[in-house]
Amino acid sequence: MKADEKHFRNVAALPCAQCGIHNYSQCAHSNRSTDGKGGGLKADFRATFPLCCTRPGEIGCHVRHDQYIGITREEASARTDRYLSETETTLRALGQWPEAADDTPRVSKHMRKTLAELADKPVRVKKASSHKWPSRPMQSRPFGSR
Repeated sequence: MKADEKHFRNVAALPCAQCGIHNYSQCAHSNRSTDGKGGGLKADFRATFPLCCTRPGEIGCHVRHDQYIGITREEASARTDRYLSETETTLRALGQWPEAADDTPRVSKHMRKTLAELADKPVRVKKASSHKWPSRPMQSRPFGSR
């Protein structure tokens, strides 16, 4: 099992970070670009925390958090900070925090691939445009006239 899959399972085994219910948690990714989210990509695997799933008669905290139901984006960001901190602290106490996490910056797999591709390419600089602007301004005509 890959390190990220094991981490997802460890996170999902924790109680919900919002309501505290046991046995219904999912591994929720941060929705912030600062954690690597963007362009259809999930955040870094370490930027995850447990939130409960939707169950019969109850909208889960995961959906509420992702869709900003009853909270603002600012509140969701503040909660994300708290959830990430609590999740890391709990997993470290259980000896389940990924060992490589301390050495590796939080960059998504797609971003690492993109950065590696860019490192191999020479930088090309475009020349300044040689376009010359007209010496006199264009005359405006009334709307609808030809």
